[in-house]
Amino acid sequence: RDFALRGLALSHAGISDDLLKQKFERLDRVSAEDIHFLYWAAAGWEGAINFARTNQQLAADLPMAVALMRRVIALDPAYGDGAAQEFFIAYEAGRAGADRQAARSYFEAALSYSEREKASTYLTWAESVAQPDQDLAEFQRMLAASLAIDIDDFPEHRLINTLAHRRARWLQQRIPELFFDAD
Repeated sequence: RDFALRGLALSHAGISDDLLKQKFERLDRVSAEDIHFLYWAAAGWEGAINFARTNQQLAADLPMAVALMRRVIALDPAYGDGAAQEFFIAYEAGRAGADRQAARSYFEAALSYSEREKASTYLTWAESVAQPDQDLAEFQRMLAASLAIDIDDFPEHRLINTLAHRRARWLQQRIPELFFDAD
């Protein structure tokens, strides 16, 4: 997050401090030239929040991570072959008052933008929606769809697909721990 915020500050003096102080209005001035910094600042921020779930001060920054990612989508909805859309699958499914329909819309958009080449999209749905809903059949379908993507077919997604495959296999082994009605 901090590295990406420093990158934004190269084109937008003082923006890092403003964003850390929850001053959202500066985001409107960030252009597509800086979209990579926006995305990685948001992803890093959300990752830190997710990792340190008991840190209430950090958790209070979630609206900024969301605002950064919304700006990414405003500038380029297809960014990262649906990476920003994938962020919102987890966000919409996991927030208070979860909106499964919104999560489904982001899931479909992510699949479309990635041309169904990213195993991580299916994995995000499995972990963010199917597992919390205790929908074992859907969870297994999503893991199978993730694993059905041939890593060698999409070299530009090789790393993310390899990591998604590893996680999908790991999750398959833990189904009895994750689902109440699993055999």
